[in-house]
Amino acid sequence: MVQQGTSILVIDNKNGRNEQFLPLFNAMNKEGYGKLLENRYYIINSGMNVRQNSKETVTFALIQQQAIIRGFNYVMYYL
Repeated sequence: MVQQGTSILVIDNKNGRNEQFLPLFNAMNKEGYGKLLENRYYIINSGMNVRQNSKETVTFALIQQQAIIRGFNYVMYYL
């Protein structure tokens, strides 16, 4: 029997681009989705998605979609 391990896609905060997601991450964390740890990184299941009604949520959804396509279980965003 083959057991699949957990895989995490890491999204670096190149030029501070992930900071645009901080309000979204704070809101999702308060609702119990994902984990925001020490405001340094946010980790969430790759299957989690949001209603796409802004530039930030569309970008987040595209990253999440790519994680699923590439076979990652979780996505970790550095802040």
